[in-house]
Amino acid sequence: MNKLWTLCLLLLALAGSLSGGEIFPHHIYTAEVQTLQCQVWRDGEPIAIPYPIARLASSDEEIVVSFDLEDPIPHRIHYQLVLCDADWQVNDRMALSEYLDGWIGARWQTDESTPSEATSVAYRYYELRLGGASVLQPLLSGNYRLTAWCEELQEEPIFVTSFALYEPLAEVAQQVVPTTPQGNYSRFQQVELELTFPPTLATDPLTELLVTVGQNGSSTRYQLLTRPTSLAPGRLTFRGHDGATFAAGNEWRAFEILSPYEANMGVEHLNSQETPTKADLYLDHPTNGSYITLSDANGYRKVRQTDYDPYYDETITDYYLVTWRLALEDPLRYGTPFIEGAAFDALPKEQRTLRYNRETGYFELSLLVKGGYVSYRYSTAPSPAPLASNAIEGDYYQTENQYTTLVYLISPMLRYQRLVAVE
Repeated sequence: MNKLWTLCLLLLALAGSLSGGEIFPHHIYTAEVQTLQCQVWRDGEPIAIPYPIARLASSDEEIVVSFDLEDPIPHRIHYQLVLCDADWQVNDRMALSEYLDGWIGARWQTDESTPSEATSVAYRYYELRLGGASVLQPLLSGNYRLTAWCEELQEEPIFVTSFALYEPLAEVAQQVVPTTPQGNYSRFQQVELELTFPPTLATDPLTELLVTVGQNGSSTRYQLLTRPTSLAPGRLTFRGHDGATFAAGNEWRAFEILSPYEANMGVEHLNSQETPTKADLYLDHPTNGSYITLSDANGYRKVRQTDYDPYYDETITDYYLVTWRLALEDPLRYGTPFIEGAAFDALPKEQRTLRYNRETGYFELSLLVKGGYVSYRYSTAPSPAPLASNAIEGDYYQTENQYTTLVYLISPMLRYQRLVAVE
């Protein structure tokens, strides 16, 4: 009885710490850092998945953290990697040597960087690799948080990012349906899933297995599932009121800049006479009146260009001063808009918020963006939650979203919380 009570308290604590928090934290703290990415690479190429989750001890998968510094002078970068629990709080029960091999001291430091070539904006490209063929090898499954410092500014970190490693000890089958507790064939989508696992994996699956479902790689749009619809030996099912319900949103917008001399998708005008090249996007309008039937990338971004070998995309792709314009007939109805997407979510919210221009009558924003394909959308929610409606883009059950399910083994008998399934 005491053991069951302890397990219930642990699960409630995890639910409380996750609600109102975030998964896969990813934040930039200084304006000098640009294009921060944490990706899974497989066989030498980045793969397009919503969250950076790789298989533990995989020989062909590795975690690649990369970023640019707007300074042609090289800097020494210090990194600190910590193992986290399922709620992304630091695990203080494990020593660094127990979950990371090849790491020297509390912080890893490197002087390696690559200067940009033939770009109007000078920068240096920095990269850190973990797992795969790297000398830095995480040893345990679970959540990891990486913090970076520049040696000249060691008092404050320049960014934090995160990733997860899983060991395939369970399996998840999931489906997205338009019938939800919030309404059927309306503004919401429901993720129903079935979890199968060896009966020996968890003594009490109800309290030792924690299920989290995230939408489109978002750190804030996720659901924590705590009550299965049915329980059988080696099986948990989540359906109906027990599934994960999300506001459906609409298909994402996108633009692409491959060269300073030719306007590509979504770009109305390029001015290469300016430094950096100015890129004005086409005027955007709200899409809350109808569902947009087009293929999108759910917030994904891909750095690339057309002039040189793609192998060198990270150092020869230029930066552009991109300007968004959004026409809102009744600004008070919508609130203050900001942009979302993998290219922008790490930025402080105030840097990606559009401001009303009285002269043009539009909400506008200009940001320095590295060339390539960029998927984005507008939002006005103060803190985007899974059920928060999107007043600008609209919410439609037909929208094609990407949902990721993570299953953690959180038994108090373990000193760390293992990630045992991902779908």
